[in-house]
Amino acid sequence: MAGYKKLIVCLIIYGLLTFDFRLLTFDYGLVYAQNADLKVSADARGETLILDPQAAAPASPVEGQVYYDDNDDKPYYYDGTSWETFSGTGGDDKTVATKIVAASNSLDTTRADYVCDGTDDQVEIQQAIDALGASGGGVYLLEGIYNISAPINFDNVAPDDSNKSIIGAGAGTVVKLISGANGVSVINASNVNRIFISQLMIDGNAAANPNVFRGIRFGSVTSSKIDKIWMKNIRNDGNNDNSNGIRFQNSSNNILSNSTLVQASGCGLYIVSPSNNNIITGNEIASSPYGIFVIVDPLVGTNSTNNIVSENVIRSNSISGICFYSGGESFIISNNQILQNAGGWGVLVKGKYHTISGNNIQANGYGITFDQAAEWNIIRGNFISLNTQYGIYLYGRNNDITGNILYENGNDGISFGNSGIGDNNNLISFNRLYDSAGASFGINLSGPNCQNNYLVSNFIDGAGYIGAGYDRRIQDLGTNTKYTDKTKLTFEPGSGYTGLANGNTLTPDGPTSYLRLSPAGNVNLGSPNIAAGKAAGDLLILENTTVNRIRLSVDASTKLHSNPLDLYQNDILTLIWNGAAWVEIGYGDN
Repeated sequence: MAGYKKLIVCLIIYGLLTFDFRLLTFDYGLVYAQNADLKVSADARGETLILDPQAAAPASPVEGQVYYDDNDDKPYYYDGTSWETFSGTGGDDKTVATKIVAASNSLDTTRADYVCDGTDDQVEIQQAIDALGASGGGVYLLEGIYNISAPINFDNVAPDDSNKSIIGAGAGTVVKLISGANGVSVINASNVNRIFISQLMIDGNAAANPNVFRGIRFGSVTSSKIDKIWMKNIRNDGNNDNSNGIRFQNSSNNILSNSTLVQASGCGLYIVSPSNNNIITGNEIASSPYGIFVIVDPLVGTNSTNNIVSENVIRSNSISGICFYSGGESFIISNNQILQNAGGWGVLVKGKYHTISGNNIQANGYGITFDQAAEWNIIRGNFISLNTQYGIYLYGRNNDITGNILYENGNDGISFGNSGIGDNNNLISFNRLYDSAGASFGINLSGPNCQNNYLVSNFIDGAGYIGAGYDRRIQDLGTNTKYTDKTKLTFEPGSGYTGLANGNTLTPDGPTSYLRLSPAGNVNLGSPNIAAGKAAGDLLILENTTVNRIRLSVDASTKLHSNPLDLYQNDILTLIWNGAAWVEIGYGDN
């Protein structure tokens, strides 16, 4: 029929339409008697049913009525309630997506509402997002490569893009930046809520894009989710602020989960304040200078708070696994694998009220470092091992370091760095420290600003910390340290001391309470005779093991029953520190 589109439906599958009434055929349609069946029998040639195209559905349909829609080129039948296609419901194949976009190389483009041509594919994707209107919905990207030269945007410009999703077919859906597309955030979301991005591979094409861009940027986005994203080849101009796999800025209550972020030349994840109450979980963040980087926006000045970083693998970053450059409070960093960030830190934290617990922190430069002004933090239950520098290095006060295992780290197990605010009132308890061959200390209270710290029941072991002629389990150079600690209370003989020569002051090397002294000749100790104690109640037992005499003379720092007091072979002197002087409480003249 000239001038008309024709649909030919082959009726060879047992008769799609049946009739028992006489068939009348006209040039412009098919007429059959009301309430009768229409049956067309197929022979070797097959029979055809020709439907006249219509611009709109019939106004008063009856059940079973059929028409061909001239707008979308599909046949419809009326089921008594609504018009349906023969292939599915509501006029399309069944799908959860509101709009479908195909790449130029997708396997089947016939299902798509928009088909990209391989050039500026963000145009068709943006059309699909905008076509959802203001009520929300989902855009589905079929498998294939989408070449983009400008951002895919979710924003609040009409129509508002809140409540919208963009979902791919997995890593086979590749959104790739074309050569020379510098200054682009592949997906840029701003001032929207409740968006969902999932099942996409984002390829920054770093070899062809030597300048700055980001994979996904959230700016003032809330209550949204990024899940199952693969991201690689993020390149920049050397500015960490610009070269992020994912950037959260002033964005709160979001979730980043189950994604792989690798090969950013700045940061895998960059968090700019104030970004609060976000959850970062189940991700692999690797092979960038920084895995996760937290910073204060200087124009805002407030911290990011109450974020959770949990159950991630953060590995092989060249500077830091997790770095709080500034701007964090009340983070929970738990149950992560923080591995092989060998250039600097496993975890570098500033701020207060953080909880770092249950992490496996191995083969980094430093294990955990708290930088200046670290207060009221908890470091608990971590396994910290094989780091080339310190296990835990801390500046700050009022922190709780409890129940960690520190194994074979290159420098001190736990060390305080003499911060300007004072490394005071920290609780170090029930930690297990082991070193087999080092020359550092288990616990090192190293500076004059270390005051009023409390050590409780730490177990420090290994030939690196204690052996013949040395005891490096604890070095206490601070003041008023309080102990209920095995290495402080032990009365097992030790031999760690310095200054056993004429005119010198006897200084125990570590907190050993029982010193066995072995002078090479007669010794007259100087004034003061013995270095000051650390806290009132400290006990010190001195035993001379040789035939050579050790002479102590009474002075302001030593109160003895005789002047001078001589220790000969096997003589034992017991002293207690009263806060100002060593006072004799026992003397055995053997």
